[in-house]
Amino acid sequence: MKFSIKACWVPLYINGKLIGSRVSALHLIDEETYARIDDRGKTALHDLYYSEYGCLCGPEEARLASVEFLEKNRAVYHALLISYDTTIMVLGYYVFHYRCTETNPQTGIHIDYFTSLPVNYPGDIRLPYLGNYPEAETFYRVRGIGRATVAMACSFALELHPETKGGAVAVDLTARPDKDLIAKRYVKGYGFKFYKGPRGKGNDMYLSRSQAASFLKKFESDYKRLARPEGNGLTYINPVRN
Repeated sequence: MKFSIKACWVPLYINGKLIGSRVSALHLIDEETYARIDDRGKTALHDLYYSEYGCLCGPEEARLASVEFLEKNRAVYHALLISYDTTIMVLGYYVFHYRCTETNPQTGIHIDYFTSLPVNYPGDIRLPYLGNYPEAETFYRVRGIGRATVAMACSFALELHPETKGGAVAVDLTARPDKDLIAKRYVKGYGFKFYKGPRGKGNDMYLSRSQAASFLKKFESDYKRLARPEGNGLTYINPVRN
């Protein structure tokens, strides 16, 4: 299966090697599937999963697609997953809030939080494709979570508000107070701009609708050129059914 933001298959990197990860909203993961997640992943997701935005949502909400759930409930939680044999591993997760307004102050799809997790395969095996752990480490590192998170937020913003003018806020976040990280990742890497005034001084940043469309287009263009390898931990198997 090819990479597709619409089909919730995104490119990530483990130990610098390309893999395919399934993006799944937590409210769509049933408890039988959740039980197959590795211990590190279950620990990280526990409070999010056992919430009204996870398995404790109502039966009608449990059938909603991610963007529909976000629009109705004003928040949605996602995990990025791969599988190996019967085990599901969590590569990272993120939280969106729906705060879109065109009045002052303007807001967009708010990226509340995103992070990657260290990865160990069952039995601590090291797949030939991925190689050994980096020196002095006992796990694999995951890269690409941030870019995939921003791309998904851009996709949601454009789908929910297709008629929004180009300069309107589409996606926003509050960056960590790290000048080097902000300059390298958020400004140069993702294209975010600071809000004017006190919000910007507090590291609140945004993408306009036109910037969001450009970011998403480039993300899709980049992954269409990638040939996803198979045999890299059975990542081509869909670990959950959205």
